[in-house]
Amino acid sequence: MSFLLAFVVGGLLAAVAQFIFMLSRIEIPKLLIIAFAIGAVLSAIGICDTLGNIGAGGFMITLIGAAKAVYESVMALFEGAWTPLCIVTTIFAALTLLGVLGGMLRMQIEEHDEARSAKK
Repeated sequence: MSFLLAFVVGGLLAAVAQFIFMLSRIEIPKLLIIAFAIGAVLSAIGICDTLGNIGAGGFMITLIGAAKAVYESVMALFEGAWTPLCIVTTIFAALTLLGVLGGMLRMQIEEHDEARSAKK
């Protein structure tokens, strides 16, 4: 049953994000920032805890779940614990680095494809 709930909660969150994207045609990075901000607000008012209890992994894999992790690490920092914030910051830095490297690799591949197309 927990797999079904994880699928439903994660799927509903993804469907809502897709619906917002289709209606507004907002750029994906802006939509992700908005989802992150919504996750921080929902964490502060306790809704993320409920969704996390119901959907478990299906919720935590979403961007809103990531915002909950950041919110909780900052709250732990206010209580005097540095470790959670350091861990979350390191994870986000690593993911950002991977994103930059992936973008650079894609640019190289596209340039190579364009050069090969121009020779034909």
